[in-house]
Formats: sequence, structure tokens, C-alpha cells
Amino acid sequence: MIEELKKSRSANKSMVATDNSKKNLDDYEVEKTIGKGSYAIVKLAKCKVSGDSFAIKTYERSSLNDPLKKQSVEREISLLRKLNNEFIIKYINHVVTQSQIHLVMEFAGTRSLYEYVKKGPNRHLSVDDSLSPFIQLAKAIAYIHSKDICHRDLKLENVIYN
Repeated sequence: MIEELKKSRSANKSMVATDNSKKNLDDYEVEKTIGKGSYAIVKLAKCKVSGDSFAIKTYERSSLNDPLKKQSVEREISLLRKLNNEFIIKYINHVVTQSQIHLVMEFAGTRSLYEYVKKGPNRHLSVDDSLSPFIQLAKAIAYIHSKDICHRDLKLENVIYN
């Protein structure tokens, strides 16, 4: 899992550091939807200049009328900006338009640990297959806890595994 993420980061050097110069969605060509959540849709996009792949998470501002939902998105942006760990998707920037809020993030693949487990024999992982993702997840959790952050939505669907 981490080897694929490292290969992806090597191929897409501009993703490693936050690039606040790309504050315009016109810099990206949206390709397809790769995920949907309660409040947002995640799409795969390519930078028109570099060809690098990114994930763009889009919130409809009209669905954020509840102050708690709006605060939750603002908190997500604030927390993502603080994180820099090899086991956590990198925040690149965000773009706010009149109708939407877009979070541009590193693209690390589309296959979740849930999908991987579901397709395995007897719908579970062997001890050998589960050791690496478990260690990486434990390191990611230890890192965010060291930053006084609690994830609150840990589940197999939220762990990228390629």
C-alpha cells in the first residue's frame, strides 16, 4: 500500500508540497467521480499544465446552511493543512466559489481497504496480508493524535489500499 503511494508521489512531485498558487479550478480537468460521502463528492482531476492527478472533494455551499456542517468543513481544511505524514493524503489547496467549496488533495488511488477485504477469500485478510496496513494505520493514528487530532470516522472505506 505505502509503496504505491510513494510511487504516486514520486511521479507527481507537485503534490507533496502544498501549492497555493493553484487557486483556480480552471487549472484542472475533471475526469470522473471516484467517491461520494454524506456532504461531498470526490472527483479525479488532472492538472492541465503538469498532468498530475489530484482528488477534488466538492461541497455544495447550499448544503452547508447548518452552521455545524459549515464549521465541520472549515475544521477539515484547517486540520488537513496541519498534517504532513506519509500515511495521510496530502492537502494541496482549496478553492471557494459562489456555490461550492473544493478541496484539492493528493490522489493516491481509488481502491479502499474495504473493497480489498471484500474481494479476498472468505472476505477477510490473512495475518500476513493485514500486518502492513495495520501498522501503517496505527502510525497514521499515532501521528494525528500527536497533533491533538481525533479522526472520528475510521472505517475500511476511508483507508486507501492499492
